[in-house]
Amino acid sequence: MSTRAQIGFYSKDNGGDIKIKPETLIYKHSDGYPDGDCGVMSWLVPFFKDFMERRGADPEYMAAWCIHVICIRQAAPHTNYPEFEDNFRYTGVGCCYEHFLHEDIEYYYSVTPSVIYCTDVYSGEIVATYK
Repeated sequence: MSTRAQIGFYSKDNGGDIKIKPETLIYKHSDGYPDGDCGVMSWLVPFFKDFMERRGADPEYMAAWCIHVICIRQAAPHTNYPEFEDNFRYTGVGCCYEHFLHEDIEYYYSVTPSVIYCTDVYSGEIVATYK
């Protein structure tokens, strides 16, 4: 089963509180766990550092470019397999309407101007941070 996650983007630090509504929110259908080579923190942290250095705290643009990064990462392993491209072309990531958590989310990432928090939605505990 896929590890689903949502990534919320904030203009202020939210302390990792998943009840605070983000300015923008995206959904990631699989590989939403924080750790490991394919984990979200492995690519979100370098993306975050680069974006903040070049653009600064801009939740809307950061969310848009984050979707771009997810799509590139998702497509890369399948470039030589057209049947996979057809199956995954328009799935796996999206914008969330009304900024609510989906019922099947395992991890929620709060991306603030200075900290990324990863919260285990089931336990409510912050399981990873990047400052």
